[in-house]
Amino acid sequence: MRPLLLLTLLLLLAPPPALAEWTRMDGNATTTIYTDMGAIRKSTDGRQAPFMMDRSTPDSEGVRSMIDVYEFDCAGKRVRLVQSTDFKGAMGTGAIVSANRTPLEWSDVLPATRLDVSLKSVCKAPLK
Repeated sequence: MRPLLLLTLLLLLAPPPALAEWTRMDGNATTTIYTDMGAIRKSTDGRQAPFMMDRSTPDSEGVRSMIDVYEFDCAGKRVRLVQSTDFKGAMGTGAIVSANRTPLEWSDVLPATRLDVSLKSVCKAPLK
């Protein structure tokens, strides 16, 4: 079988991000933040976890939802965005508006912030 055909078949069979088991973390009347605790993975510097931001209406660029993967340095209490995908549809569905796979620089996590709550949740979660 040709390598390109095989890759195409594998991509078609892979479950889309919308099939993740998203758990609500935070939100307000216009935006809700979710994470998939079952998708947390060990990384070189700690752990990586996906988060989704779902808006009630699209922004000016037509983005309704975003799935971002963050890397958490549990010991150093730092975080960085490692990849981001923006979608036209709700809950990570619809056409991809943009995608970035270039990790950003590390940032310190300030105590008693949403990122601090996320860091503690991700770093305590059991790995599969």
